[in-house]
Amino acid sequence: GKSSLIQEVYNQFTTFHGYFLTGKFDQLNKNIPFSAIIQIFTQMIQSLLGENNQSIENWKNKILTALGTNGKIITDIIPELEYIIGKQPDFQELTGQENTNRFFIVFKKFINVFTAKEHPITIFIDDMQWADVASLNLLTNILNDPSTSNLYVILAFRINDVSPSHPFSQMLLNIAESGIEFHNIHLQTLPLESIITLLADTLHLPLKNVSELSTVVFKKTNGNPYFLIEFLKLLYTNKIINYDENKKTWKWKIDEILRLEIS
Repeated sequence: GKSSLIQEVYNQFTTFHGYFLTGKFDQLNKNIPFSAIIQIFTQMIQSLLGENNQSIENWKNKILTALGTNGKIITDIIPELEYIIGKQPDFQELTGQENTNRFFIVFKKFINVFTAKEHPITIFIDDMQWADVASLNLLTNILNDPSTSNLYVILAFRINDVSPSHPFSQMLLNIAESGIEFHNIHLQTLPLESIITLLADTLHLPLKNVSELSTVVFKKTNGNPYFLIEFLKLLYTNKIINYDENKKTWKWKIDEILRLEIS
C-alpha cells in the first residue's frame, strides 16, 4: 500500500543522510494557501533546531545570505523560521504578478539552501486532490526550474477525485510539457494470496491456519490495504480477534466477523 511504499523511500533516503519531509492537504483547509508546504518546512526548521548551536548558526548564515532583505516573505508563512534567523524587516509590497513572481524566486532560494548532494531532500505530499491553486503553482514553478536539484518529490492523490480538468491534472500536464520526467504508480488492491501472507506474518501462524480468515477479510475490504488495516484494528478493538494467553496463540470468531457490518 501507500504507507509501505513511503516507508521504503524513507528508509532509502535516511540511509544517505537525506531529509524526508511530509505534508498533507486537508479537505477542510482547501482555502488555506500552502497548508501542506507549511507543514513540510516547519518540520525542516524543527529538525534544524535539534542540531548543535554551531550548526544552527551556520544554517542561519546560509539562509540569511540566500534570502537577503526578503526574509519576511518566508517567515510570514513559516513563522518558526524566526527561531533560526530572527525577526525580519518588512519588505516592499509589489503589485499583482510582480508580487507572485518575487515570492516564487525567494521561495526557491529558500529551498536551495537545504538541497545539497550531501543531504538530498525528499518531499512527500498526500491528498493532492485537495491542494490549493497557490500550492500547485508554487510546486510547478519549483519543478520547472532548472536550478532545482537534489530534490525528490512524491505526490499522492485519489485518482477517482481527479478529473482531466482538475487543477492538479493541469499541473502534471504543465510539467510534462516542460520535459520533466515523472512516474505514475497506480497502487492496486491486494490479492487474496498477499492477504494470507500478511495475516500469517502478523499473527505468527502457518498460511493454512489463516486461509479462511483471509478470505473473509478480503471480501469485507475488497483488498484495499487501508481498509484492511482499519478492519483488523476494528476486530482487535472489539475483541473479535484476541490473543489466548493459555494457548499462546491468536484466536478469532469467524461467525462474528461474517456478521460484522462495515461502511
